[in-house]
Amino acid sequence: MSLNLLRPLSVFLRKKSETKHFNQTEKLRQAWWSELAQFKKTSLQKNTLAIIRLDDIGDYLLFRNALEKIKRSDRFSNHHLTLIGNVVWKSVFEKYDAQTVDECLWVDKRAYFSDKAYRKNLWSEIQARGFETVLAPSRSRPVLLDDTLVKATQATETFASENCLANESLRQISDAIYTNRIEVNPTLHECFYNQEIIHRFCNISATYTRPFLPQNPNSELPIAEVLCFIGGSAGSKKWSEENWIQFINLMNTSGKQVSLLGGPGDKKMAEKIAQKSTVENLVGKYSLPESIEIIGQSGLIISGDTMAVHAAVSFDKPIVVLSNGVNSSRFVDYEKIGYTKIKVFYSAAFLQHLATHKKAEDFRWAVSSDLNSLSPQAVFDGLRSDFF
Repeated sequence: MSLNLLRPLSVFLRKKSETKHFNQTEKLRQAWWSELAQFKKTSLQKNTLAIIRLDDIGDYLLFRNALEKIKRSDRFSNHHLTLIGNVVWKSVFEKYDAQTVDECLWVDKRAYFSDKAYRKNLWSEIQARGFETVLAPSRSRPVLLDDTLVKATQATETFASENCLANESLRQISDAIYTNRIEVNPTLHECFYNQEIIHRFCNISATYTRPFLPQNPNSELPIAEVLCFIGGSAGSKKWSEENWIQFINLMNTSGKQVSLLGGPGDKKMAEKIAQKSTVENLVGKYSLPESIEIIGQSGLIISGDTMAVHAAVSFDKPIVVLSNGVNSSRFVDYEKIGYTKIKVFYSAAFLQHLATHKKAEDFRWAVSSDLNSLSPQAVFDGLRSDFF
């Protein structure tokens, strides 16, 4: 079957799966919220604030600068701040941001969804803290996760923006549990969105124009001339090993030294790439904070729509992004917030979508073949004209 036929079929199956997912989510939500309703009322502790942030590493990198602003604001400077965070980026928080809150509760999302005892213990621990105020700043809030933990707090003041989940029923259920709606322009880049959330929540002005990480060169870590980050949270965000091999060989012929970086799950792919190209394979050899430091002391970073993009921008590094187009205006279109050291290559499916005068925000579905339609030669030629 041709790719022209496979893509519509794949998108159709995903849409059908989304309906099934809603039914499953709603069934669990009703059961879990009924359990929470049986919990005894807790005594609220005055001047306590919980910030619930449970999304991925890249999302945290885009948000982390806001934590210090909350802590220093007149409104919350006398509050006890607790971050309820995703354990996946705990090591990054501890390296860069430990001083920005008073306390942390770490959530293992896999255990939360698979282990009933873990889930109920977490709800009980959160409820026992007696938080007076809760902020759930994520733009896309899973009802079973962020919203359910907000319910567990029993806080009298809860704050969030309008949930941007695609399912209207879930959006309405989510938004209805908050006592205060923070009105934010839904088309803002995630960086500006976070600024606006904090501006309105704390009654302060937010002044940074991009995410920021401190640069502290580490001589014990490698320095890459060209760093290719091959990981991705979904198959539709990852270039194939064949494309990476072709691209790296083109870079080699131009005299560039290339290094590979990625997560533990990318080790096999990295080994296959290294067998057929001249490359320094760093995948799986460094911790998450060390990987972020490596990005910070590399010359040029090339990545899909991953945390590496936001780390590179945070370090003010030049970055080439391979994007399937989904949520591009939120996450990879840094040029619209004034960051110029970036070049984005979009999939043909996304460019075709834009050519029909549709909004970028309306492009919701991508498949693996979309990103792999990007030619290594075209990417090489395009970045060479801008960066070499």
